[in-house]
Amino acid sequence: MKKKLFWLAGMASVVVGFSSLTGCFLLGDKDEIEFDVDGQAVPQKVDAELGDLFILPKVSATFGDEILDVTIQVFDSTGAEVDLLNKKFKATDVNGYKIVFTAVKDGKTETTEIKVNVSDTKAPTFSVQGTSGAVSLLNDVIEVPSCLVMDASASSLEYTYSVKDPAGNPVEVVEN
Repeated sequence: MKKKLFWLAGMASVVVGFSSLTGCFLLGDKDEIEFDVDGQAVPQKVDAELGDLFILPKVSATFGDEILDVTIQVFDSTGAEVDLLNKKFKATDVNGYKIVFTAVKDGKTETTEIKVNVSDTKAPTFSVQGTSGAVSLLNDVIEVPSCLVMDASASSLEYTYSVKDPAGNPVEVVEN
């Protein structure tokens, strides 16, 4: 009987000791710097449209109950730092960006990063420069207005054009 009581007492102290040890591990992690965006986890990646103004998310950092200052750096795909204006930048790098948020507490530095994927989903815009609605007589020589094609990628875009009469028949264009 004494052996059973001693064994039960020993097991109870092992269980209590293990739960205390587990509790220390669970509660001990509160001394780390934690980042969030409006109470949610910081996303690993976000999307941006090429040529648009990208507004940085408001990331906050805490150490326990203390709110820490967060510094922000943005790097393009070549590793060059991007100039920010009021926590915004124009997304011009089709290869994307890396945003680094840094907080420091008692000499301990923590960072979190967000990858910005940039896509070019907007179609180019066309602007015809010249007279609109001009009238010409049969067999008159007219000048075809020039066309300006713009795209956020700033890449060189080629275009072709065709001329049709009011009935929709093609009209021969001769380059001078």
